[in-house]
Amino acid sequence: MWALVLAGILLVGCGDSVKEPPQMIEADSQTFVACGSDSVYISNEGGGETTFRVKFTDAAGMSHVVKGIRKLHMTQLPKSTPACQSPK
Repeated sequence: MWALVLAGILLVGCGDSVKEPPQMIEADSQTFVACGSDSVYISNEGGGETTFRVKFTDAAGMSHVVKGIRKLHMTQLPKSTPACQSPK
């Protein structure tokens, strides 16, 4: 638990962060899964209130950018996570 709190503090304090997929991204009650080999980029948008911008690639290989995130939680998933496996 403390690791998650510390990670959140570091994320807010440092501004920008890069994480390796697969990652579960919980952004303002919406859930996304970042897959593939492209890194997940998290940046602090700055301004009056703290908001985040996350850039990632999904299981279909499509790039996404989610902006204006107020509440962000990232979870490292196992490499074999079903959400990132190719359909058979």
